[in-house]
Amino acid sequence: MSDQMEPEGSESLEHERDRSWSRLATYVVPALVLVGLLAWGFLRPGAPPQQQAPDFELQLLGGGTLSSDELKGDPVVLNFWASWCIPCREEMPAFERMWDRYRDDGIRIIGVNLQDSAAGAQEFVDEIGVSYPIALDTDGSLASELGVRGLPQTFFIDEDFRFEKISAGEAVEGRGDRVVFGAIDEDTLEEKIRELLRR
Repeated sequence: MSDQMEPEGSESLEHERDRSWSRLATYVVPALVLVGLLAWGFLRPGAPPQQQAPDFELQLLGGGTLSSDELKGDPVVLNFWASWCIPCREEMPAFERMWDRYRDDGIRIIGVNLQDSAAGAQEFVDEIGVSYPIALDTDGSLASELGVRGLPQTFFIDEDFRFEKISAGEAVEGRGDRVVFGAIDEDTLEEKIRELLRR
């Protein structure tokens, strides 16, 4: 009799195990699919989170002003920098080379000097040999609107005036409430510019 009961119990236990796995799969598989889709959405190349860039008007280092209205309809690269920022000094020649290479294709590169003296900014620009426009965000209002967390920091703005922000590298040091990031790699900069021009 016990020989006959054992298979039944075994089958029952196996059936219960199958039901448990089935219930588990009912919840786990959809959750894994959802996680996979989210990861693909966040990690796939060419799909950065975008926001609408704010309207602004800034003084230019050489005199005059520059407004967002003048830039709309063109792909724009905004590079925030300051004369005391060593990585800014390291990366600025790459921005100059990209300006020479792509300005005839319609790219607009704007250096935005943040909370610096005009004299310090001018000395820096002259030393590096920068020829693209330099705007002055003297009170930091544009940086605040865009969410600049440190320097250097670059924003890539498309023709619809939506932007993608990148911090070029890891934070390398802190200065009070300011963070200094690493310089942008020239290949990364060129790749981002080409993406803007393709859109």
